[in-house]
Order: sequence, then C-alpha cells, then structure tokens
Amino acid sequence: MGRRPVPEETKQTLLNHFWEIYCRKPIEKMTVREITDAAGFNRGTFYVYFTDVYDALQAIEDSILPGEEQFEEMIKDHHKGLDRHQSLKEFMEFYEQHGDKLQVLLGPNGDPMFVSRIKARVRRLLIPHSSELHKLNERDRMKFEYLVEAEISSRLGIFTLWFSRGKDLPLEDLHQLVYDMEQKGSHQVGQEMLHRNGSE
Repeated sequence: MGRRPVPEETKQTLLNHFWEIYCRKPIEKMTVREITDAAGFNRGTFYVYFTDVYDALQAIEDSILPGEEQFEEMIKDHHKGLDRHQSLKEFMEFYEQHGDKLQVLLGPNGDPMFVSRIKARVRRLLIPHSSELHKLNERDRMKFEYLVEAEISSRLGIFTLWFSRGKDLPLEDLHQLVYDMEQKGSHQVGQEMLHRNGSE
C-alpha cells in the first residue's frame, strides 16, 4: 500500500494540474472536475483547499508575489546599493524561479488582474519601509506614491513586452537595460543609445 500524500503535497499536486490546464485553456472554461480527474482526486478534495478555480489561480500568483520577510531582505539589499553583478544574480534567480509563470500571467491570455495585484502588494510593502518618507510633507508623500507607481509600471511593462515579443532580447541584455534605467533614468539611457549609434 502506497504512502498517503500529506495535505501540502495534495494541495501542490492540485495546483500543478491546475497550472497545466490553465496554460492551454482560459480559466473561465476550466472546471474543477477536469483538474481533479487529471490529479487523481475527487472533487471534494479540491474544495478542501480552494473555493474555486480563481482561488487556485490566486494561490499561484501569491507564490510569486513577495511576502513580508522576502521584501524586507530586498529592501536591505537595495539600501546597501547592489552592484551590477549582484543585481544580475538576483534578477536571474528570480527569473529562473518564476519566469515560466510570469510569461503566462503577463501574456495576452494571462490574468488581467495580476498586474494590479503586483502593484498593490509592492505599494503596501514598499511605502512603510521607506524610512525617509515621514520627513516629507503631505504633498510630497503623495508624489512619492506616484514615483513608486511609475517604477513598478515600468518594470512590469518591460517584462510584458519582452514576453509578448518572444523574449527577443537575451535575459542579460534585458537586465542591463533595467539596471541602467534604474541608475540613470530612461531618458539618459535613450540619449546614450542614440549618441553611441550616431557616432559609429
């Protein structure tokens, strides 16, 4: 007699089969029955862990979004000032861990709410960790939130375009672009490209 799977293993098996189906089928056309049939469980087992297929999708998305502890580590690294090598290492690790899921979720058939959820999570975690924020007057605090929004939107926009174009840039080049934009601003990076190509 085989070992009975523990609850966490059962939940993960359901998520794995949910994801396999989600990658090839719109979520509104998915059923709990096809997930549980593929996973080898009855429908009741699915409802032990999830309320519906949208709840399962949210569990997948939550596994990508940074939690409180992970975000605190990211903030510490940011304050230390990452050099390009360390920044690339972290960028590559994040992509290797979540790239396949991001490609689907940010793609044309992905979850349109995922981008909004990312932005809300990052804003909620980032703003309280901005130690200098309390020094700003009310109007500048409001402006700071717009800066946060612009930064998040820029990163997500770059990733979304990259995935939609079949990852036409090597990952290292994409990282270099993001890193340069963070260090210099998009206008300066664009001017350097134009000057470099104009002088060749």
